[in-house]
Amino acid sequence: MAARPATENNQAALEPAELARRTFLAYLSGLLSLAIGVALAVPLVGFSLAPLFKPSRKRWVKLCQAAEVPVDKPTKFVWSFPTMDGWLSKVERGTVYALTRDGKTFVILSNACTHAGCGVRWDEEREVFQCPCHDGRYNREGEVVYGPPPSPLKQFPHKVEHGTLFVEL
Repeated sequence: MAARPATENNQAALEPAELARRTFLAYLSGLLSLAIGVALAVPLVGFSLAPLFKPSRKRWVKLCQAAEVPVDKPTKFVWSFPTMDGWLSKVERGTVYALTRDGKTFVILSNACTHAGCGVRWDEEREVFQCPCHDGRYNREGEVVYGPPPSPLKQFPHKVEHGTLFVEL
C-alpha cells in the first residue's frame, strides 16, 4: 500500500490529535511550573512565618538582693541580659518597680503604661505612678486611679532564692 498524499479530508482528521497533544503538553508544562514554584515558595514562606509561631522564651533575671527593696516604697530597678538571635548578639534592657510591704512578699510592676506604652515614674509627693504622655496615674499596687489607661500595670512573676530577687521576663 502506497502512502497517500495529505488531502483536506485526512488532514482534518490529523489536526484534532495534534491539537490535543499540544494542549496536553501545555497543561503539563504549566503544572510542572506550578509544582516547581510551590516547591520553592513553601520553604521561603515557612522561614518567614516561623518567628510568629515560635514560643517566646521566658527567663528568670536577677533583679537585686531582696533586702535592697525598701519596705512600703516602690523602687526602680534596671534589668539586663544578653541575647543571641541567629548571628545577632545584643543586650536586652528594661525597667521594673519592686514593692514590698513586709520584706518577704513582693510585687514587681512593669514601668510601661497600659495606655500607650510610655514609661511611668513613681511620684513620691502624690504617691502614684505617673505617665508623662497622657497623665495616666496608678496607685502603688499598679491599679489605675486616673486618666486613660485601660488596665493596671503588668505584674511580673518573681521568686526569691537565697536572698536574691528574680523576675521572670
